[in-house]
Amino acid sequence: AFYSADTDLVQMTGQPTWRVGQRDGSGDELIFDRTNNIFRANGHASLKMPAQGLGSSGMFSRTNTAAGPPTTPTNQSVAILCDNYELRTNLAVFREQVRVCERLGDQLQGQMTCSLLTLTFSGTNELQKMVAEHQVLIEQEDRKFTAEKAAYTGTNSVLELTGDPHWQDGPRQGNGDQIRVNLAHDEMLV
Repeated sequence: AFYSADTDLVQMTGQPTWRVGQRDGSGDELIFDRTNNIFRANGHASLKMPAQGLGSSGMFSRTNTAAGPPTTPTNQSVAILCDNYELRTNLAVFREQVRVCERLGDQLQGQMTCSLLTLTFSGTNELQKMVAEHQVLIEQEDRKFTAEKAAYTGTNSVLELTGDPHWQDGPRQGNGDQIRVNLAHDEMLV
């Protein structure tokens, strides 16, 4: 570990790990910029947190609108692996070979891969927007979406895919210029 009083940076190497509340992570190098409250993990970076950390997004769970709004079970978690990430107060950016896995206990609920993932949060740490870019692949059971860009808005549970988007649900499949999925109502517009 190295601390510089001039820059107020803390740098850790040698398989460092971190934990804050129910979130934890690791990387080849961890850097904490205490002045600007910015945290970076470089090289083989990982982050694990309860799914509540992303709100009740329902990105990978099929919803039943008759049962009411989606809820997030307490044993549901999200793990993100990538080359590096940066965490700020209301922003998280994950870069290069990003892989997101959502699990319920030990069971995989769904996953997403892309090259760049940006998450923005409100002041209450609730997910406002998630944008995945470059070779996006979202998979859940027999469902699959591919696109160059996928933008999810937390306030209305809408996933919008652009850049040659394709969808597959079991044996059915299709594509269009834009795919808009309302996850709260299990509706899709192509």
